[in-house]
Amino acid sequence: MRLGGAPAAWPKYWKRQREDTDLTTKRAQALSRIAASVFILFGLLGFLPNPIVGADGYFLANTQHNLLNLVVGAILLAGSGGESRAAMTLFYMAGINVALAILTYAQVGFTSYVDVFGVIRLNFPHAWLHASLGVLLAVSGLLNTARQQLFWD
Repeated sequence: MRLGGAPAAWPKYWKRQREDTDLTTKRAQALSRIAASVFILFGLLGFLPNPIVGADGYFLANTQHNLLNLVVGAILLAGSGGESRAAMTLFYMAGINVALAILTYAQVGFTSYVDVFGVIRLNFPHAWLHASLGVLLAVSGLLNTARQQLFWD
């Protein structure tokens, strides 16, 4: 027995299993890359005339919103590289999406659309999309890493 410290050999069940950590890291990285692809696709799609995303689409978006989608996609893509960085990026981007949805719900009232911060144009279906994306990103970020790895690293 050693004095003043940890035992010479930790019991096996106290050690973090490296295989589990690698699997959750790969899952978080894959989900972060998929989310990045979706944001980049929506950002690019907003610049083309279509009935889904854009100035006349079901999901109303202006040029600034399309650029914001491209930036969020780039952040998710850049954050998908490290150990716990992918899960952290998913978790933080989830917070931004939920905050954007709450701001839209608070401002939309009886109008058909709202300019959040006077810049980002959103309508009610787009707010629901951001709320559901925020929940999906948060759940995928929290489920794909150890709790201690997410909050204590």
